[in-house]
Amino acid sequence: MKEVLMFCESYDEITSCLYIAKCHSKQKHSITIAVPGNHDLYRFLDEVNERVFHNCINLLSFDLFNLEKSNGGVIIKAFHHINQMIKEKRYYALIYKKRFFSFFGAQVYFFTRYLNPYDFYFLNRLYKRNNLTLMQVRTGIGNNLSKYPPHNIRDLLKLVRLKYVFGGGMIFARVPHRVFEYISDRFVEKRVKRIIDIERGERLLKAIDYNRFRVFDDRIYSVIYFDQPLDRSKRVDIEVFKDEIDRIFKVISKYFPSNEVAIKYHPTLHGNKTLIKYGTVLEDYIPAEFLYDEKVKMYLSFSSGAIANVEKGLAVSLIDLISFKDNEVKKSIKERLVQRCHSKILFPQSLDELERIIINVQKQAL
Repeated sequence: MKEVLMFCESYDEITSCLYIAKCHSKQKHSITIAVPGNHDLYRFLDEVNERVFHNCINLLSFDLFNLEKSNGGVIIKAFHHINQMIKEKRYYALIYKKRFFSFFGAQVYFFTRYLNPYDFYFLNRLYKRNNLTLMQVRTGIGNNLSKYPPHNIRDLLKLVRLKYVFGGGMIFARVPHRVFEYISDRFVEKRVKRIIDIERGERLLKAIDYNRFRVFDDRIYSVIYFDQPLDRSKRVDIEVFKDEIDRIFKVISKYFPSNEVAIKYHPTLHGNKTLIKYGTVLEDYIPAEFLYDEKVKMYLSFSSGAIANVEKGLAVSLIDLISFKDNEVKKSIKERLVQRCHSKILFPQSLDELERIIINVQKQAL
């Protein structure tokens, strides 16, 4: 029996993962999905596996290595750092031996090159006896990508750890507002057998009906707000942010009763649920894409990819209604949102403009 292994680590990858699972399940192939360090994503896939695939998929889940900090001096920190590197490498080696060593001749899928050094650790071993396929998905990284060589000793130590623990094919890359781990071009060119680019992948995904994967409460709301925990990222002043978001929801409450407004918090990041005291809070683990419906009048967020993925419906970004500590960061996030969007996103510049948008939505519904 043909074996299929997928590494699914983020919500951006769910639709691609389900598409592949559906295709291979029709052919009675053995399907395994590995979900590293994302318990909400595992919970969703577990429910889909039970209700849609009748538990035919083998789901694997494992925690990421927990790096411990040291409070000692320079020498103590150096020894601690080396010790942690050795332990971390052994940790993933043991997972590979227990979970992935038996795969031989399998079709192995992964969906991104960003922020996934632990996936790379396994891919770097699996390619020798299996076939790797990269099915690219849209992410929040954007197009302004460049390599990030070490700028100082701290950067150099991070790069040494990255390559020692996970493999030489990992590098650091950057976009204007962040630096992250990245699978190198050389590995993709030399070790990956097939690449499905974003455009082709999205064409393939249109062939599948995702309504069958709606395995939760299917109540329809008039407004869905997708939270982005900006306060946790320290990009905003928490007290100012609380005041601004309170004013936004006072405007919303003038036109929509609380039971018609759904609040969907970010899975894994789990935003501050004390900031918004209006609407119905949905389960964090539910993917945003499975909440879209033609009866929803408006989708709101600051910068969540959930509104970028809206194809049918009104998507409104509230990003210009809040104050960032760094306006260049805000500009970069806004640009990435526009680059990713599947339909037009509105960016109200004031609460009055937001109110006019809502009034227009209400008129169109009459």
